[in-house]
Amino acid sequence: MLIDDDNKVWLGTTEGIAILNLDTGEIIDMSSLSSKYNIEDKLNGCIYKDSNGIYWIGYFLDGGLLKFDPKTQKTTLYRMRENDSNSISNNSVRVINEDKQGNLWIGTNYGLNKFNPKTEKFEVYTMEDGLPNNTIYGIVIDKLDHIWVSTNYGLSKFDYKKMSLQILI
Repeated sequence: MLIDDDNKVWLGTTEGIAILNLDTGEIIDMSSLSSKYNIEDKLNGCIYKDSNGIYWIGYFLDGGLLKFDPKTQKTTLYRMRENDSNSISNNSVRVINEDKQGNLWIGTNYGLNKFNPKTEKFEVYTMEDGLPNNTIYGIVIDKLDHIWVSTNYGLSKFDYKKMSLQILI
């Protein structure tokens, strides 16, 4: 769920996205956003609006990451591609956040993903890089741009500028 600057609540439902206009009470069905991609998984794990006004929708089961630009009405779907190190690590997206440089940090069922919107490339961090577990539940970014990550097996602080990962709990 997300409340945007236009006083609209973006709701992830089992059937897709709906928008509730808090000023008028109108409900807009946005499930068509994913229909052109034949996404069977309409269950939304998260909705995020970035600093450029772009909406990002993470599908919980296996739908991937959907980008929606409300100005152009253009959508782009990002899905895991075998043998492509620049794609998202997993199609089950649980959480999205943004750092001060405009990179998106995406938590999936298989690792932490840093997405650069300018290059449209993903960098993936997993247990092999020091995470306590690959299932990411939460991402919080502090004032120093450290990435705090919660997993099945603990909390970590990631300083991506220094490539330093510290397991705290």
